[in-house]
Amino acid sequence: MDERPYVDAIMPEPFQVLGIRLLPFSLGHYVLLRSLEVAFVCGTEPTDADVVTAAWICSASFEDGLASIGDPDSKREIAEWGCALARPTWKHRLGLRPPVQIDWETQAKLLSEYISEARSCPAYMASQSSERLAAPGWQTMRITLMRDLKLSDAEIMNRSYRLCLADYLTLKALDGRVTMVDTDAIEEAKQFAQQFAEDFHRGRNGEKSQT
Repeated sequence: MDERPYVDAIMPEPFQVLGIRLLPFSLGHYVLLRSLEVAFVCGTEPTDADVVTAAWICSASFEDGLASIGDPDSKREIAEWGCALARPTWKHRLGLRPPVQIDWETQAKLLSEYISEARSCPAYMASQSSERLAAPGWQTMRITLMRDLKLSDAEIMNRSYRLCLADYLTLKALDGRVTMVDTDAIEEAKQFAQQFAEDFHRGRNGEKSQT
């Protein structure tokens, strides 16, 4: 069985964007970015401002991010921070040095990878009896983890999104609502089938060549 998805959920790869280390992408980060309609979670093309905002939010806890966006001066602070990235020292700000050139496309790709990895989960198949609720998937996951793991709202909102997904699916599997898929076994079966087909094909060709 491939244990890597579960290990990665507990120990996510660290990311650094715009020179700052991001915290593991959490459910709280997702909700904050969604509330701000940041491109990375809305499926739209990210702008430079989206990169700055996402890095700002994902480098802090859910509580700090919530307080930040609730502050009427937060947009100005985030914009000023974004501008300061290109002019980090007083020499830059006085024009004694040229602004630092930021590769916004690369930073956006890093953020996309960071969020995409966090939203990946172990392979599974839903059972036919699995019910669909009229609520976002993240809300269902949040309430399930609060109920079954006795986690507080703050713990869940600051928890790795990927770990939340892995635990949520494991709980669903224990209830028989989903079936976890062994990707290693599937890959071995594919390789066996491919080898069998190749051997069979060679055998048939050999028979034909002898007639």
